[in-house]
Amino acid sequence: MEKTIRSWDWVWLSHISMVQGVQRGDVVCFPGPEGDKLFCKRVVGLGGDRLEMRDGKLVVNGQTLEEPWAEATHESWGPVQVAPGRLFVMGDHRSNSFDSRYWGTIPRDFVTGKAVVVAFPPNHWRKL
Repeated sequence: MEKTIRSWDWVWLSHISMVQGVQRGDVVCFPGPEGDKLFCKRVVGLGGDRLEMRDGKLVVNGQTLEEPWAEATHESWGPVQVAPGRLFVMGDHRSNSFDSRYWGTIPRDFVTGKAVVVAFPPNHWRKL
């Protein structure tokens, strides 16, 4: 997520927005695979979606997804089917992100909130 959220940035989470549900493109936070820290990643796949990467372009259910936030790569993988109740998450800094490509999908219930603002340091402040 280095392009969007840098290491050591402080992020405000919205728990209220969780009532509206998680959408593709949301930046969500959840306990990491080792459970020792909170991870923030972008949701690229919802339950029922079929994902693949073709020469760096994310394809969801047969449609190429426009991702202006993502760093360009040339990787290819998939297809991957996302099970109901689960999310496929990826970092925006694709070439250097530990995400669902490595540890699989996450349960929707693991999401603790949506990242809405980078709040600190002050010179990084911005809405997500």
